[in-house]
Amino acid sequence: MQVMPMPLSICQKIERLCRNFLWGSDESHRKIHLIKWEQLCRPKDEGGMGIRKLKLMNEAFLLKLLWQLRERQKVLWARILCKRYNINTTRRLESIQRSGASNLWTAVSRLWPVVASATRCVIGDGMSVNFSKDKWLGDRTLAKITCRVAHPALDKVVVKDFLSPNGHWDHDKLCHCLPQEVFTIASAYDYWRQSSSSTDVKPSGIWQGAWKWQGPQRVRTFLFQCLHGKLMTNRERLCRKLTTEALCPLCKMEYETTIHVLWDYMMTTSLWVRIIPQREQDKFFTSPLREWLVSLNTDGAYRKSSDEAAVGGVIHNEAGEWRIDFVAKLSKCSAYRAELWGMLFGLRLAWESRTNERYNWCTSTVRVTW
Repeated sequence: MQVMPMPLSICQKIERLCRNFLWGSDESHRKIHLIKWEQLCRPKDEGGMGIRKLKLMNEAFLLKLLWQLRERQKVLWARILCKRYNINTTRRLESIQRSGASNLWTAVSRLWPVVASATRCVIGDGMSVNFSKDKWLGDRTLAKITCRVAHPALDKVVVKDFLSPNGHWDHDKLCHCLPQEVFTIASAYDYWRQSSSSTDVKPSGIWQGAWKWQGPQRVRTFLFQCLHGKLMTNRERLCRKLTTEALCPLCKMEYETTIHVLWDYMMTTSLWVRIIPQREQDKFFTSPLREWLVSLNTDGAYRKSSDEAAVGGVIHNEAGEWRIDFVAKLSKCSAYRAELWGMLFGLRLAWESRTNERYNWCTSTVRVTW
């Protein structure tokens, strides 16, 4: 995996075993795969499960070998390869392919254009170029190239600020803002995945909210399937030709879909009607599902030395964006009570902000560890 190219057929067989394990299939019992593998291999903030494709992962490791070949030329294995194939990685080479080369060299030679296209050299005074936000290192910003690390100190800094008076890089300043290791397997895999993907999916905080929910894994998986609309309802079974009837078996009036089960079914509706104020019910039942999902995070603290306590919290919308927050000072109480007060203040704030145009209602689930 890390030093040799893996055949595509081997990767596909291993991924098939992973898919079967994920959905509970085996040689004697075949289960339904509700969500396609391509979607599951996306990052969690794009609606996937963060599973990495083996072929792309293998190529990411080979890209790392190429990077080390360029940056660590004095290492014994790099010197042997450069001598064996008569190349000089310090020069700008269009290709490093050689006839009669080994399988390893043939594989890394095929990936050489990827390394070359992702490498940039910069010449200029840098007075008008933002160091972290402008795309002065190619087709991506510096924050994305360094694994999307955002440093607040770089927001308004230009490239010239990192140059010494004689025009050279000021390494003392750079070392405090950038990672020590420029190349990582995670960044290589992410770059290769985005380059090979034909669709553009924007990250959303709603997916992270489902996976970070504090509760059993089966509940997080259920939320993940709900957001994809992939519950095994009669409508879903009809699409997969597992039944001939898509109507709800209880009401016998509408198709049994995810929205019908969680929202429109008369028993579910009666529950929501008891919770939602009457003046807001029309908006609630006509708004898209994701727009009324918000995340509430609270915390409480107690300082024993001064016998003081305080609470704070923040509410994010379905995209993970900040909407409103609060802080409050409490009278004398324990740390446990401070946590409970924080939950109470947070739920009260969520209720009071339910008439916001962005969302009409929010539910907050909390867990207390005893």
